[in-house]
Amino acid sequence: MRKNLIFISSIVLSVLFFSASTFAQSQFGEISGTVSDQNGAVVPNASVTVTGVSIGFNRTTTTD
Repeated sequence: MRKNLIFISSIVLSVLFFSASTFAQSQFGEISGTVSDQNGAVVPNASVTVTGVSIGFNRTTTTD
């Protein structure tokens, strides 16, 4: 009986441990920052490109 309780407890703890790591993943993200020139002045309407090399992702936008 004690072996069964230890076995079941270890299975439950393993499931809880590995399921917690799945909640750390997200499909949404955010990038924020300021585009500035060498003097520190903000550059309006600058074109910014984000590239995810390993997943083949490219997104270009213009700053406001």
